[in-house]
Amino acid sequence: MAWALWGSILIMIGGLIGPNVSEGANGSPMVARRITNAQDLEDAVSGRLGGMRQSFTDAYSAPVETQPGIGDVYALPDVGLFAVQFQPRTEPAEEARAIWITLRSQRPATLPALTPHSADWTIDDALARVWPLLPVDAELAEPIADAGTMSLLIACQSDALATVFETDGGCRVRLVTPTPETVSFALIALGGPEPRSGGTPVATPVDPCADVATWAKTTADRVAEAVSLLDAIAALVPDDPGTPEQLRLWATRFAAMAADQRGESPPSAASRANRLLADAFAAYAAALDEAAAALVANDEAAMERATTMLSSANADLTRGDAALTQALTRCGVLDAQETASIGHLQIVRFVYDDIVPAGCPIDHRMSVAPCA
Repeated sequence: MAWALWGSILIMIGGLIGPNVSEGANGSPMVARRITNAQDLEDAVSGRLGGMRQSFTDAYSAPVETQPGIGDVYALPDVGLFAVQFQPRTEPAEEARAIWITLRSQRPATLPALTPHSADWTIDDALARVWPLLPVDAELAEPIADAGTMSLLIACQSDALATVFETDGGCRVRLVTPTPETVSFALIALGGPEPRSGGTPVATPVDPCADVATWAKTTADRVAEAVSLLDAIAALVPDDPGTPEQLRLWATRFAAMAADQRGESPPSAASRANRLLADAFAAYAAALDEAAAALVANDEAAMERATTMLSSANADLTRGDAALTQALTRCGVLDAQETASIGHLQIVRFVYDDIVPAGCPIDHRMSVAPCA
């Protein structure tokens, strides 16, 4: 049975361990506003990306639930899901700031993100929902179609975000588009990577390690988020009817992470690591979609496919980690002073054959004991 095979997913996920990463209610016109003082600063992000958790409670009331890997879920009319992820390990918790916001149309929760549905938004409708969740001073670039991931990527910039996070103020909006005219999910996050346009090759810099530290930092944050999601997946209860919905949400997150990683312009010394990590994120997205479908249909063959796909994703992460270590060592980033800031990239090696000995039946994956 597919539910029994869920154990194979938990065992494989459990092998990937590591430290975790780290409109407001009043609908605003789509015009950026300038920030002039400290009070304006907090008002600019209140109930929006960069705002404190308390500001979301003030705007939307207390969250109705908290979903691992997704964040606090708030009630919002005409939206299937409104979830906010806040900075981890912040005290007091009410002062943690929003770093990722997920919106889903009123489509069925277990439907894959790229399957069209009549409840999906138009692009204009989606943007109208996104705008009140961006800082009031945010300025948006023109949307760029990312055909490889069936999405639109919109870079944004905010002085308010630059101040509260002490960054360059970059942010991004990704609209998942099952059709060229409709949107199933809107994902709002910090950072503003530029996607590669239509697969146009990026010129190799003369220095193979040019700007490697910047690339390493954004990649580290992304890998740490992936590990956090995998930890949450390992904690799922297989017979919980909400498990397929959770898997669909996390599949959408992994797909966005894959697109963002592919959109990076790594130095040539890190290009292989970048590709392998992007492939791993995409593989996790596909595997989790397959697992969700298998659990809904109680399909043993589909769950076996999901297990195989997850094994491939684990292998990509292992190869990506090795390539990453090699690149950062070559570029002189992995020295005693720098290791502390990027050490969470070193993913614990996971060898699938150590969990499932060759020749063991798939049901044996519930256990790590040798099979007869």
